[in-house]
Amino acid sequence: MSRKAGKDRGLPSRSPSLESTASQTSAPVVKVGRKASTETLIGQGTVAYGQFLYDCCALLVFCPKHNNFALTKIGSRKGVWLPHVPVKTTEGWFTVTAAKLKAILTVAGGAKSYLSFSPPEMIHLFRIQLPSIARFATRVTYFTQLTHDTKYPTNCCQSNKTVSWFSAQDVMSHNVPELWGPEPYVFCEAFLNNNIDKGAYTEYTLRDAMKYTARDPPKTYQDEMLKSANFTERDIAKIYGEFIQHCYPSHFMVFNSFADYMKKIGWGSNDLDLPSTYRAFAFNKTAYITFHEFLLGLAALDKHTHQGGHTGELRCGYIFRYYDLNSDGVLDHSEMIRLVTDILRLHNKPVDDESVEKEVEKNYAALGIQKSDNINLELFTKGVGTLVFRGSSKLFRFSSPILQAINLKKCYDSISQLHLADGIDDGPGKRPKGTCPRCRTKKYTLAMYAVRISPEGFPAESVEINQDDVQNMSKEKKFYELLQFRSDHMCHQIMEMIRDQAVVACGLKPRYTQKSKNKQQLALWSIADREKLAIIILKILQEAENIFKKESRVVKLNSPAYVLGDIHGNLHDLILYERTLWDKGPACAAASYLFLGDYVDRGDFGLECVLYLLAAKILNPEKFFMLRGNHELRAIQMVFTFHKECVEKFGKSFGPTIWENCNKIFDCMPLCAILYSIPVPLNDPENGSPPAWEMLWNDPVSGNEFGEYAEMLRLQSGSNAFNNLQGFLPNTKRGTAYYFSEEAVSKFLNSNGLSHVIRAHEVIPPGYQFHMGGKVITVFSSSRYCGGNNEAACIFIEQEKIRVLVLDTIEKA
Repeated sequence: MSRKAGKDRGLPSRSPSLESTASQTSAPVVKVGRKASTETLIGQGTVAYGQFLYDCCALLVFCPKHNNFALTKIGSRKGVWLPHVPVKTTEGWFTVTAAKLKAILTVAGGAKSYLSFSPPEMIHLFRIQLPSIARFATRVTYFTQLTHDTKYPTNCCQSNKTVSWFSAQDVMSHNVPELWGPEPYVFCEAFLNNNIDKGAYTEYTLRDAMKYTARDPPKTYQDEMLKSANFTERDIAKIYGEFIQHCYPSHFMVFNSFADYMKKIGWGSNDLDLPSTYRAFAFNKTAYITFHEFLLGLAALDKHTHQGGHTGELRCGYIFRYYDLNSDGVLDHSEMIRLVTDILRLHNKPVDDESVEKEVEKNYAALGIQKSDNINLELFTKGVGTLVFRGSSKLFRFSSPILQAINLKKCYDSISQLHLADGIDDGPGKRPKGTCPRCRTKKYTLAMYAVRISPEGFPAESVEINQDDVQNMSKEKKFYELLQFRSDHMCHQIMEMIRDQAVVACGLKPRYTQKSKNKQQLALWSIADREKLAIIILKILQEAENIFKKESRVVKLNSPAYVLGDIHGNLHDLILYERTLWDKGPACAAASYLFLGDYVDRGDFGLECVLYLLAAKILNPEKFFMLRGNHELRAIQMVFTFHKECVEKFGKSFGPTIWENCNKIFDCMPLCAILYSIPVPLNDPENGSPPAWEMLWNDPVSGNEFGEYAEMLRLQSGSNAFNNLQGFLPNTKRGTAYYFSEEAVSKFLNSNGLSHVIRAHEVIPPGYQFHMGGKVITVFSSSRYCGGNNEAACIFIEQEKIRVLVLDTIEKA
């Protein structure tokens, strides 16, 4: 059910926060009482629904003295919006709002550590219903204004890392760089015009979201266009989930957030002009677009959408708005020049000035108008229908199918599949499908090859199966399956050479076909022509770089999964791991494999280890995951051995090039992974969240050790400088980074809804160690490290069990 606050309630009717397309027959919603104490209003339900959707309080903060409003950055995304704060189920809205205000208005000096402000007043309550789970995320907006302290006038409206101040004129005129949604200027306008009703509320339900769908038969022209674009109800639900996750805490898209999303799904330099595309989407002619404008715009843009009938009429509107550069409702001569030029170019015809002008004059004549006349939408639609503008069906098209681009990029986690019964209800006895991998609806496709397994357990032969049976497989998956079973592919060739090298140089026992090879064949890696081998290696490195560039900096994987720590050029152990953990090769891997970094340095075969793992990643990118370790840095490698190793093995001609291309891949590697709420961190010194960086890079210590270090540092410094570091102390062992205590771990895990941290970066005699009551696990996967006697281990995660596997790396006679 849905209701919106209207003009009669004192809010501007065009307020995007209050728009709703709900039927007026829906049941009434109880209005929030204005006289009730705001301290008793408690956020209900689950706090967070994934990374980007959560209950929150937003703040409209005004400085009456300088006529400024406060805005802040939207998390990790490139945008600014109203200051806001997530709300926990145990917290009151008013309490959270007041605490957030104190945080963002903090100043250095004064009787208080923050600027004084008036008691926050709730001005709007907004709830949005999520797909499948049918729950609501709630956003409560409060208003406050600064009450100035005359003793410290210079502290007012000072922008900092947390908040930036913009003049009311700039906000009202949309002159705010990277604005993420329209709510700031809508609420600002309502306040400045004294047009805010503090009891206003809005709900946006699944019934609202599913106003247009691919019904059979269609009820509206919009339904017909969605059906023509092959948008199913499930597809629309997915797009809705992507839209609300991308926009939140805003409910709408402005150009900045629109452009950001389109680039996420692969909008390239050869695609349509983004500002013009955004203008075409906005058929309501406002400075923002709603979900329906976004959905229908995508359908109109899809390459499969028909140009004829009612769908063609709607598409004419999109094409018209795309070329109407000044949005005056007509196409003048210069705009017609642009339109005709694009038609000719799409049909590979000459686009010189003379040819274009001649075609434009021909079109004007066919329409019966003069060159000086303008063309309105009605006349343009008529011209398309009578084939005056031949070839216009190719205008306003995305380079690939929209749904394919969205599904391929996976910009946001699915909020599961949308379940509708009678519109929105699940009905008695029906449970909505969940969002975790075990509960999510599965869609299976047949693999392209049947694989023959030898008695020794290794893939011996692959047989291509009937192509009609795999027609539902995406092109990308087909591409990788072709790679996985082509024995002549460069990745297979390199991996085979590296396996043989492990036999020759590391003393591993030969297996399978290796037993029939002579010494020269086994030593091919060492004796092959360096230039030819370098060319193959560089091709593999380029392919791997392209894959890593598409991956998120935080990768997510499902169990079962093996997590391996430092390798450090230990080729002997790595090939043994292949024989025991993924013995059927990368193509037939039964689990996911996550490597925590530190592949190079200290060992003799860093290059071989890196190339083997990169080849596995290319062959099966959805099963093999590599994070960046602190040795995957150029400066570290120059101090240790990897740079020297590349030069020694490939000379000064190719060694430095191979080394640099390896590091270009390291630059693109993810920094950490999340598996069933278990963070698997990388020890990478990149700028970012300092607490997260400290947790991932540094060394855990016990409570007693932490106290001893703190006391030692206090004695050395002669001060209390280390009294309040919230669980962190300078790392005296490494001379860089920090030690962290259980206090720091608990704060990190609780703040992020996580259960454990798995880390590498530290040699442990048995190969593993538990810290902080098992909350932190260290794993090391290179046995006999630097000539020592340590063992190797890995972590196996399945069915909510975290199991340590100690890896025996000594082959039996």
